[in-house]
Amino acid sequence: VNPFFRDLYRDVADSLSGLYAREHTAQVPADQREEREDRFRKGTLPLLFCSPTMELGVDIASLNAVALRNVPPTPANYAQRSGRAGRSGQPALVVTYCATGNAHDQYYFRRREDVIAGSVVAPRLDVTNEDLVRSHVQAVWIAETGQNLHGSLTDLLDADGEEPSLKLLDGVARTLADGAASRRAADRAQSILTDVIPEIEQTSWWYDGWIEDVVKTAPEAFDRACDRWRSLYRAALAEQKEQNRIVLDQSATRKTRDVATARRREAETQLQLLRNEDSETGQTDFYSYRYFASEGFLPGYSFPRLPLAAYVPGVRRGRGEGDYLQRPRFLAISEFGPGALLYHEGARYQVHRVQLPPSRPGQVAVETHDARRCQACGYLHQKAVGIDVCESCGEHLGPTTYRLLRLQTVYTRRRERISSDEEERRRAGFELQLSYRFTDHGSRPGRVDATVTDARGTPLLELTYGDSASVRVTNLGRRRRKNPDEHGFWLDVVSGRWLTDKEAA
Repeated sequence: VNPFFRDLYRDVADSLSGLYAREHTAQVPADQREEREDRFRKGTLPLLFCSPTMELGVDIASLNAVALRNVPPTPANYAQRSGRAGRSGQPALVVTYCATGNAHDQYYFRRREDVIAGSVVAPRLDVTNEDLVRSHVQAVWIAETGQNLHGSLTDLLDADGEEPSLKLLDGVARTLADGAASRRAADRAQSILTDVIPEIEQTSWWYDGWIEDVVKTAPEAFDRACDRWRSLYRAALAEQKEQNRIVLDQSATRKTRDVATARRREAETQLQLLRNEDSETGQTDFYSYRYFASEGFLPGYSFPRLPLAAYVPGVRRGRGEGDYLQRPRFLAISEFGPGALLYHEGARYQVHRVQLPPSRPGQVAVETHDARRCQACGYLHQKAVGIDVCESCGEHLGPTTYRLLRLQTVYTRRRERISSDEEERRRAGFELQLSYRFTDHGSRPGRVDATVTDARGTPLLELTYGDSASVRVTNLGRRRRKNPDEHGFWLDVVSGRWLTDKEAA
């Protein structure tokens, strides 16, 4: 018997009757956020779970309690979030939870004065970051072409017909291929970057002609940035067609057709979300400008870059049901892991399958990779003949990890009942492994090695710096799995459904 839950149900549950909460995040439509803020001010909504959307610009004068689920990144963030409470001069309680196993939280748990009474420093921006500069140059190029991105990618791509090509529309492709616009963009970007070029020239990625090359390859980069949307759209379209075939199959059982009807409706909702049919105001993740910012093609400072999405069914928004939840990849690898539980708008969902590329009958469309990771320094090596020594530290490499699958969009199903035992198992989370590899720039290495010495020249420290790197986080399995030496998960390579050990056997 778990005494916590026994006492909760026996002694505390009655006092919690009628207590409920709502979310306040960037993925909640603006009108709903404002309506919840108003109810929260009046006290009819007792609890509000907030992302940093509440950090600035929202004033709840009577608020007297704030609970922070983790230590904010900086003292400035802490001041803003904790400062939501007690704004009318009344006493306020601020509780900050420091997670076990989180280096950032544990650091400030031992040095709490550094975040509570720490100095608020001015924000800093690395103007020599290649991706940052590239996205601004590409934004200049888009402006010079005069191409309107509209509110939906269906205004840019050919999405008509039963088998849409999803290629750039002819008119869009011609506009983006305008050589005169490219020359204007290069000249304008050169003038904009004049003041920072002396700093940029000290980096390993810069070279004469870099701006011209970025502008020259911008049309191809724009086209590539549409690929994630294309894969989502094709997967939803294939699902709709397959389920529609089952619905119309009179030889199928009534139960099978009912399930297919529900799945077809979900696929149609996904298509509606991807077309951004319910919003032209930029509030959704598939509003064109916001989408290109999340893909890193355009500058974007408040959205996760290259995010992963989880589709949750049955959440009402506008005319449809269902929604895509987006997370930065390093969070999604665990939050969207096999069997993970998600909580959204008061409902519980469980990740049960992953998006696989549409395949033809009898064809498996799962692409996996093999890699080797240095056990000494974590450096990443793609499997290749003759590579047995780490390219970073010189140590012998460990065994090869086979059948690595890159996580794509995941799909969830509603879970009405979740026991305390199930919650306890999932609370332990996943075992994650970090590896990295510096990004080379053609023939120029993407790293700089240095040695720190004392006044007598005695070496004290060896440092390696890279201005950019590929960082990989691998989900090896649940921390509390039966056999710690067994890594990975079972996957049905046809449906994309995650399997339990019993099902796989």
